[in-house]
Amino acid sequence: MFDRRLEQLDLRQQRSRPAGFLVGVLLRYRDDRGGRWVALVAYYGFFSIFPLLLTFVTVLGTVLEGRPSLRADLIDSALGNFPVIGTQLTEDGLTGSPIVVAIGVLTALWAGLGAVQTLQDVMNTMWSVPPTARPSFVAKRLRSVLMLVFVAVGITGGSAITSLGAAGVDLGRGVRVLTIAGSVVVNIVMVGGAYRILTHQQLLVRDIYPGAIAAGIALFALQALGVILVTRVLDNAKDVYGVFATVMGLLTWIGFQAQVVLLGNEINVVRAKRLWPRSIRRSHPTEADTRALRDVVLREVSVQGVEVDLDITVRPPGGATRG
Repeated sequence: MFDRRLEQLDLRQQRSRPAGFLVGVLLRYRDDRGGRWVALVAYYGFFSIFPLLLTFVTVLGTVLEGRPSLRADLIDSALGNFPVIGTQLTEDGLTGSPIVVAIGVLTALWAGLGAVQTLQDVMNTMWSVPPTARPSFVAKRLRSVLMLVFVAVGITGGSAITSLGAAGVDLGRGVRVLTIAGSVVVNIVMVGGAYRILTHQQLLVRDIYPGAIAAGIALFALQALGVILVTRVLDNAKDVYGVFATVMGLLTWIGFQAQVVLLGNEINVVRAKRLWPRSIRRSHPTEADTRALRDVVLREVSVQGVEVDLDITVRPPGGATRG
């Protein structure tokens, strides 16, 4: 009875374009071991966020030294998106002589590259970029720095939009709608830029916009609701778990954002490579299952430095491939 129901459900999702695409994204995410990548990004992100924010605050404080009110608004708005750790930073950032500040900024920047470089690895893995075609040691870090500059500009733009919305709150609901729309657009542009910059493959706008839109909207919802939720959970847990609750709360927060970004990228991969509809029953593979398996096998073989061309056809026991 269960097998029959599962078969009916499987055939139904394959015939439905939205459902089949969603299943294809989730199965590709499983094939790429997305959960492990999220854990790795969260781990490196935990150690990267504070030095990156410290760098951001220091640079912004230097650039806007003559405009303290604008500097304060941008910093408060930017740090407000990061629960727990954002409140630990001040508007001053690193202080001291120019040489000491420069050394501190470069050190913090280097320490914060871990999460971005991990994102590079996962983007290239999801797009099945061969290791021999990936950037060198220096080029990889230059891409990471470029990504950080891009994110800093995006955060500044998003913070400016939020500040303008707060200043015009008395003008009515229209201003709030425009502020929300502007923040979502900034998120979409930032995520799309991350997909393009961090993937060592020629991707066009049409290759990245579906996932960027989905991830950008989801990130805005996560930023709007997640900060409140995480903060409340931490406030209630601090008395019992103390510092451990803070660490787990921040890791969870980073993990949620990483999962959204990676799922958005999988949307692009599945769409570009036509990896749907797929079967949820391994004994009844489709043509998309064959393409997905071939893509994963070629990627895994290339990890050993061997480039091959495999002719793979997945068939159920005693049957032929179903499309």
